[in-house]
This record gives sequence, C-alpha cells and structure tokens, in this order.
Amino acid sequence: QKMAEDKLVEARRKLGSFNFENLPLDRHDSLWAELLSPPYSLELEELSALIKARCSQPGAGLSISAQEALFLNQNLLQQRQQKLEEQYQKLRIEQKKRTSFISDTYSRAETIHFLEENGLLSSSKRFDENLEDVSVDWWPQGADVNFPDEKSKEYECCQPFVSGILELFIRGTVPVNHRKKIKQVKVISIPDPSAFSKVTVGIKSPDVVFYDGLDKRGSSAITMIGEVKGGGSGDFSASEKGQLVDVTQRLMKQQPFRQSMIVFLTDGRRFEYFRCLRREANNFRFHHSAIFLRDVGWRILFGLLQADPAETLGYERIDVPGFV
Repeated sequence: QKMAEDKLVEARRKLGSFNFENLPLDRHDSLWAELLSPPYSLELEELSALIKARCSQPGAGLSISAQEALFLNQNLLQQRQQKLEEQYQKLRIEQKKRTSFISDTYSRAETIHFLEENGLLSSSKRFDENLEDVSVDWWPQGADVNFPDEKSKEYECCQPFVSGILELFIRGTVPVNHRKKIKQVKVISIPDPSAFSKVTVGIKSPDVVFYDGLDKRGSSAITMIGEVKGGGSGDFSASEKGQLVDVTQRLMKQQPFRQSMIVFLTDGRRFEYFRCLRREANNFRFHHSAIFLRDVGWRILFGLLQADPAETLGYERIDVPGFV
C-alpha cells in the first residue's frame, strides 16, 4: 500500500500543473498512453497508481494487466507512427523544392543522353501534327495572357501562372472566348493545380496532374502529367527532360495495361510535349515535339483536356463492377 501511495505521489509530481480532475474516468482512454511519453514519461507502476486513483471501475486492481499495458503501448506506437508519417510527407515536399532527383542508374541528363544514343528518344513530325490537330480555337475567359519571360523563377512566377490557368478547369466546365462569343466547354481530364505540393506517383510529385473526371483520384486515375520549370529560351535542358522521363516511367509501371501516355514540360510560355510508348513490360521509348510558344502550346493542352483520354492520351480505364 505504501509503495502504491509513493507511486501515486511521484506520478502527480510528474504531471506538474496538469489538473488531476481533467484525467479521464475510463481506464482505456487513449490519453493514458500519452502519459507514458514526454513531457510526463510516467512509469507503468506510476500510471497504474494514477489510473486506480482516478478511475472508479469495480474491481480495478493496483497493477495494470499485461493486456492493458499492451493496449497502452500499441496506442502510443500508433500515435508516434502517425506523427512520423506526417513529418515524412512534409520532408518529401521540401526535398522536391530543394534537391534534384537522381534516377536509379543514371543522372537525369545521362538518362536522356542514353535514350537518344539508343534511339529511344527522338523527334517526330507526325507527333507534332497529332498535337496540332487537337489544338482548340478558344481561350478560357479570365486566363492570364501575360506569359512568364525567360528569366522567370519556377516557384515565384512560372508555377503560380500555370496553376492559375488550370484552376479555371477544376469543375470540369469553363466559359471561353470563341469567335467573339462566350460559350461553355467541357473537359474530361481534370487538373489538380496543387499537385506540385503532394505525393501522387509513388514518392514522386509531378507539378501538374490530370485525372479522369471529377470523382476519381489516385495514380491509376491519372490521364496526363506535366512538369513546370523556370523560364528559359529554346529547348528544355537534358536534366529537365530526364526528370519528366523518370516520373513518366514510374507512372507507366503503376498503370501496367497502359500502352502510351502524353506528358509535357512547360514554363508557362514554352511547351514541349512527349509521348511515351510501352515497348514491352517495363521498357519504353519516347517521341518529343517541337517547342510550342505561348497560346499555341496552351491551346494544344486545352485540346488534350477535352479529348477522350483513352483515344488520345493512351489512358486505360479499369472499371471493377460494384466498386467506386
């Protein structure tokens, strides 16, 4: 009895200014598990004495049973795992902003050089013509036309500019200026303008992600992706292309039935499109387009958003009966 009283005194001392009356009356409340960790760091005997003093359940013993101790420790472990997961997600977002991703075998630039040397990345006039065929003759009402310049910074200017235009399409319909009239157009591939701050393809976070309709999310529902870069002139760098190629291959592996995909690089003013083709299981080749500038590049993107993802983007819908 004296030992139990001593443990209770010590437990109350460790609680400090924490009001004893605020402790739960249920001995299985999750709050008890928190008292085992800092800043209180109670021992099990101290926690047992505290629970007995506070809880009024019939037959409450002096010591915590093995089952109750396991419950408390599992509860504490789950809380710690949840906090670690939240910290991990924040670190991944910060890491994307600070560092360059190195692919499994080659650096980004080396990946592109390897693909080019082996005929796995090449220009295609036919691909250019396909893109021009889907281009639209309308412009979204309210979309900014003050395109970023060659010196624009990615996170300060280019990403906000691109996200701002894509924000107009998140409801699936948008008013547009068409031949001096206003009309409503519908898009099928729905953008997520904040994708750059999330993890959407494994550990990779494409800056721009498009989904199959308003009600679908997850990597299996992605119809198209893009990467936003800082302003520049001429072609995009091999390193910038390598990043897009890497995340595209990762997504194709997550969509194993898909045979092709259209992706792009942009700074809001320049657009370069790529078509990824599956050669066999996890081997791919790429075609890249010419550089399309300003509204020309954007009108192609708008057309791709309107197009049937299965016919134009190579997207494979996987519908499971009875599952939404």
